[in-house]
Amino acid sequence: MGLQYFTQGNANVLFETDSQSLLRISKRFSRLSENNTYTATVNTQFIKSIINKNSTANLPFILYELVKIKPQYNPNSDYERITLYLANLGILIDSDEIIGFKIPNLFYIDKTITSINEYKTIEVDHYTKIHVSLRSILWECKPKWEYFQNKLSVNNTDYTTYFCRNCTNNIIKNIKTQICYCNVVEFDNTHNMTTNNSNNNNTTEKITFLKKILLKYNLPSDYLSDITSYLILNDNNVIRLVYKEQTNLLAALPFFDPHLMTLRDVSCFIIWKRAYNGDKNIIESRIVDVDYKPYKKSWETQYSKIIEYCSKKIIHKDSFQHEF
Repeated sequence: MGLQYFTQGNANVLFETDSQSLLRISKRFSRLSENNTYTATVNTQFIKSIINKNSTANLPFILYELVKIKPQYNPNSDYERITLYLANLGILIDSDEIIGFKIPNLFYIDKTITSINEYKTIEVDHYTKIHVSLRSILWECKPKWEYFQNKLSVNNTDYTTYFCRNCTNNIIKNIKTQICYCNVVEFDNTHNMTTNNSNNNNTTEKITFLKKILLKYNLPSDYLSDITSYLILNDNNVIRLVYKEQTNLLAALPFFDPHLMTLRDVSCFIIWKRAYNGDKNIIESRIVDVDYKPYKKSWETQYSKIIEYCSKKIIHKDSFQHEF
């Protein structure tokens, strides 16, 4: 089969290989040489720095391997397939090599046990998707910003932002969501994360609410039990780890520091694998999209808009209900 187009985002194109990996190629710039330089220098160094900066936080980042793809003068070679796709995007092919990242393919399906008819993707909302195959289920989500954010000065006025930036931003952008991850995680009255307690009435309500959302998708009952317990009862789940590290970095870095903003825009994957022969089902997690994002000015502009112009700032109380 060889290399195949997989998907793309605003800044990268992903290609699926024959093995259980993806090739991620930058399309941020209009010339291949510029994309190569950016990947090999700026982004590589940034990825290393953010992984090193968060080395004590036990964040489960995926592995990034820098690779170079050379021409093989074969119309079906990897180089030819990738450059043809990039050229169709309007990118000038001005280099005889492609520099990209090889990353694990978290969407890999063992074709020997799962047919295409047994695989489906459920789009829960703008920030949550569930990918279902025969033996595993992949929960894909963007936790976005942790609930409490620091004081921010706008037009010489200081604001203490005790509200959910994610839900409030969704109102401005008219984005409808069923699950806010700031509401899945438990916060106390001072807006700090708390340790979850299975006997807590609020915790029980959260589990019930989350299961109610997921029941409509006909997911396996053992998966429903495992994923709700993981998201709400597990104090070391990947959502909490990301939020906790955002809080730690916020105390040490500027409000819009690139390292902090990257953690506010990562994607998290929660991988559930069904066990057999009486074994316990397995849940693992990975964090992706650990890239340099040069959007400081647009972030500042959007946050100022939220602070100044949104009259319906959403505050999460002791349940999944929103207070307007």
